[in-house]
Amino acid sequence: MTPRTDSSPPRDDDLRSRFEALRRVDEKIAPEFGVLISRASARKHRSIVLPAALAAAAVVIAIVGRRFVTGRSHPDTLGTGARPTTPSIVSWQSPTASLLQTPGLDLLRTVPTLRSSLLRGTLPESLLTRHPGA
Repeated sequence: MTPRTDSSPPRDDDLRSRFEALRRVDEKIAPEFGVLISRASARKHRSIVLPAALAAAAVVIAIVGRRFVTGRSHPDTLGTGARPTTPSIVSWQSPTASLLQTPGLDLLRTVPTLRSSLLRGTLPESLLTRHPGA
């Protein structure tokens, strides 16, 4: 390599030699391809096994926890044979059923006729039957 001053432009031979030196440094630093592939396959195997093991552990904890909690709360676990009473599906009512009762619901339940008007209840009949200019 020839020393370069700031005023002289780099020559092609100088650039080629510099890039060749950079390639040699990169080749020394870079790991071998086989090592990279073995790492990737080990990571892929580990990335599948770990979430599956965590999911299985969560399911087991949920089942054991449910058995533990429900095992103590039911009266039939005392050996009396009595079963807890559950409400019938016929008597069940949605907790949000009251939200369906809105103001003006009676207007939505009837079909309007051509002669019906919302003004009939508020204005006198004489104003509804007279036409302007008559």
